[in-house]
Amino acid sequence: MKVIFVRHGETDCNVKNIMQGAGMNTPLNAKGIQQAKQLAEKAKNLRIEKIYSSTLIRAIQTATLVAAECGLDVEPIDGVEEFHYGEVEGMYVPDAIEKYGIDKVLFNETRPDLYDQHLPGGETINQCIARVVAVLQKIKKENEGKCERIAVFSHGAVMCIMYYYFFKVHHPIANCEWFETEM
Repeated sequence: MKVIFVRHGETDCNVKNIMQGAGMNTPLNAKGIQQAKQLAEKAKNLRIEKIYSSTLIRAIQTATLVAAECGLDVEPIDGVEEFHYGEVEGMYVPDAIEKYGIDKVLFNETRPDLYDQHLPGGETINQCIARVVAVLQKIKKENEGKCERIAVFSHGAVMCIMYYYFFKVHHPIANCEWFETEM
């Protein structure tokens, strides 16, 4: 089964360099809506059979625009929401770095020695990987023999972590970018 991970379109927090984690349910801005519409045009050729989305509005909005173009519905699912940043959510990134240090705020998925550190009230990279992998296993079990190509709409930090998990390569994920992996 192929899983296509898709990042949501742009939000105002992306533009303003605000830490936007799982605790911030911000919508797409006008550019993000346009990005999602452009993605929807391209997605018609991906032969997606089922669409899952993070429960956060920015991912649902993006998934809904793509699903409409593909003639599909969106199934919101817990566990693929953005990274849980804890106390830094809503902070301007440079302010968060000044307060907590760059290694904690801008985690590096290529450094497994840092996978168990976290910000106050936040999760670790290991916890993030465990929750996303558990969801992927659930999706695979539910769809085995029924679907071959599934899209999962998620978020930038989670997708960077999962890209490294699958491919062992650091790759920042832009708004409305996707990657494909085998499950």
